[in-house]
Order: sequence, then C-alpha cells, then structure tokens
Amino acid sequence: SVDVEDRRGRRLQGQLPEVRVIGSGYGAAVAAARLAERGRRVWLLERGREYAASDFPESIEDTGRHLRFERESKGVGTATGYEDALFDLRLGRRFSSLVGNGLGGGSLINAGVMLWPPDEVFDLLDWPADLRRSARELAADRDRALAGLGTQRVGASPSDHNSPPSSRRKTKRR
Repeated sequence: SVDVEDRRGRRLQGQLPEVRVIGSGYGAAVAAARLAERGRRVWLLERGREYAASDFPESIEDTGRHLRFERESKGVGTATGYEDALFDLRLGRRFSSLVGNGLGGGSLINAGVMLWPPDEVFDLLDWPADLRRSARELAADRDRALAGLGTQRVGASPSDHNSPPSSRRKTKRR
C-alpha cells in the first residue's frame, strides 16, 4: 500500500493501474482483492486514513472530534466538523446516511455486525430479475462469504467461529 501523497511527484510510468476501485468498504475491498488475485494491477482509493485500534473514540466524550456533518440546503452542501472525521453524517431532504470515512469504509463504524434478512425478502419482485434468487439459492454464496470474512455468531462456542452458519450446531441460550 502506498499513500497517494507519496506517489505525487514520482514518475508513474508503468505503474498506472488497470483498475481503480473507489472506496474500501466490504464490497470495494473484496472486488479489489479478487481483481488483484487474477493478476490485475489495482489501486484502491480511499479518502480517509487508516485507523489503528487505539485511534477509535472510547467514550461519548471522545466522539466529537470524530464527527462531520454535511447538510444539503437549496442544492448546496454545507459541512461542519472535521474533514477527515471517522463518522461522516450526510443529511439530505429525502434521505440521510452515515458513512465511514477511513480505510475500511463502513466496516469501521458498524462494528462488523452483519444481519441476514428474512427469507421472504429475497422473494420480493423489487429485486432486478438478474439478482432475484431464493434464499436457499443464496445460502451457499452467503456461507462462503461469511467463512471468508471469518465471521462468528454471538453466543457461538469458539469451535464454531470459523464454520459457515448452515454447518454450525445450534447453541442454547442461558
């Protein structure tokens, strides 16, 4: 990994990427990795910085220096807070979003929580026809992705942490 600032002023002949991936959240990072595995020269571009475990706010009092708000008014965005803040809240008239600003994207701010929707969600006709598949058809893809991410279920025993959900034994709640 090379910081873009380090590349400025250097001669980039022969170093230009075949593919530029914008963002470094779950989807972008996987796409960049898969392309690189296939021998493509990939640049993954992220506007935020890299965070070490000790860089995250530890209390609500520490959160202020990690916030940025951007609000749209009459088609113009106005921002308040720190430009490189970890939590980037975009407030719009019709929708708002909370964006993770840093290497890892949204994974930095959602604590790695992943919830699988109820099966009936996948049967909705709102999905584009090319993506519409039953939950059962998606289960193998889901299990492969979860195993690759090293996910674990809350309440699972340590031996269950590296196996996909469909192969894990059920754990009893106390």
